[in-house]
Amino acid sequence: MNSIGRIYQRFLFPAIFVSLFMILGCPKGEKQPEGAAGQIVQGSWTGTAQQTGSPNPTFTLKLNAKEGGEVWGTITSMDGTFAESIISGGKMTDHNVTFSATSNGSNFRNGHIFSFEAGIQGDQMDGVWTDILERSRGPFTLIREKAPVKAEEGKDASPAKDKKS
Repeated sequence: MNSIGRIYQRFLFPAIFVSLFMILGCPKGEKQPEGAAGQIVQGSWTGTAQQTGSPNPTFTLKLNAKEGGEVWGTITSMDGTFAESIISGGKMTDHNVTFSATSNGSNFRNGHIFSFEAGIQGDQMDGVWTDILERSRGPFTLIREKAPVKAEEGKDASPAKDKKS
């Protein structure tokens, strides 16, 4: 092979490869399919938030999401901080969710703004809450409630028993 052939072989093929790579784009990790944010975050989540100096309150999030990662829903707590407060600024990126909510309950925190940041792994959400006014914060863990399994139409939901004649 002559020297010009070696130059083409050595530089032309890598140049073509790099050009195609740049045109087609570099993979940026695993892309979520359409509607994946909703599947990851959607549902009713219940658990506890840890706080200093008082019992750890149980609370429930009811969350939904749409394409683009926008998250909306409500938060209710058993300690009177939230009474179906509407969450705002909700965003879902990969397996992480962020949002805020204003306390509308019956306890001393009424009117306080709380922010929430959490990671989701399957049916578990672990994160940190922050009371922006008091600058207090703590961890929380929530578990997604499983939807009841429905029996197929026309079939009994209980397992069939053997009948002896």
